[in-house]
Amino acid sequence: MVVSGVGAIAFYPVTMTLMSGPMALKLYFAALIGLALTAAMVVITEYYTGTNFSPCRKVRRRVADRSRDEHHRGPGRVDEVTPLPVIAVCIAIWAAYNLGELYAIAIGPRACCR
Repeated sequence: MVVSGVGAIAFYPVTMTLMSGPMALKLYFAALIGLALTAAMVVITEYYTGTNFSPCRKVRRRVADRSRDEHHRGPGRVDEVTPLPVIAVCIAIWAAYNLGELYAIAIGPRACCR
């Protein structure tokens, strides 16, 4: 979280220096959308993989129950994990596009991957 805060602060002067006009502020906000997407991905990943949360406990119970059977089919279901990250990325792309069309999409969600 500290790195995201430093990034949010550092993005502003860099964006304003490299870009000019009204588009500069929109691109700064697109970068903030990328940071928000990063935070969302961390929270979603922690929820589905952390041992303190329900999905991981359910999977451990399933493995224990299925290990008693002679046909073990695997620990979990992928369809439980997939929708939230996809929705988060779609919202980030939509928000960035509304700010600065295609160029902001290149800035926003990609800031998530840096």
